[in-house]
Amino acid sequence: LDICLLPFLSVLDFNHNQIEEIPELISQLSRLTHLSLSRNKLKSLPHTISELKSLIFLDLSGNEISQFSIELASLSALQ
Repeated sequence: LDICLLPFLSVLDFNHNQIEEIPELISQLSRLTHLSLSRNKLKSLPHTISELKSLIFLDLSGNEISQFSIELASLSALQ
């Protein structure tokens, strides 16, 4: 199943899944409001994450991300 083919998806919870990379096509999930990726093996985020303008919740805790891109600042709906 290609998750990026679900344009009406609003909540995505991939906690505790050993994920190492998020595809750039995540930007196609334009109605995504909640993205939870805690406790994975992420080291970075795709720059296209800045296109998720509906995103109000983002959990990246417990990953290996050492620095965040300036693109995250454009997610003005984040709470």
